[in-house]
Amino acid sequence: MIKKFKKYWDVIADHILIAHVLDLRYKMKYLRAIIIDVGEYTENEANQYVNSVHEKIILYGQDIQHHPQPLQLQ
Repeated sequence: MIKKFKKYWDVIADHILIAHVLDLRYKMKYLRAIIIDVGEYTENEANQYVNSVHEKIILYGQDIQHHPQPLQLQ
């Protein structure tokens, strides 16, 4: 059974890890965990920090949609 598991896991493991890295939700969870562990923030402070970062990302995305800058190819 272990051989079968490893056979199929080796095929999909990279895909799962790539999806994990590209998924913003997981990055925010990781950021929260790191600032609690390393930065010695309280859970409330960490949640406020992560929420402010998330809001900035949303605002940046809205700004890009309203003011797209075309590529200047020379």
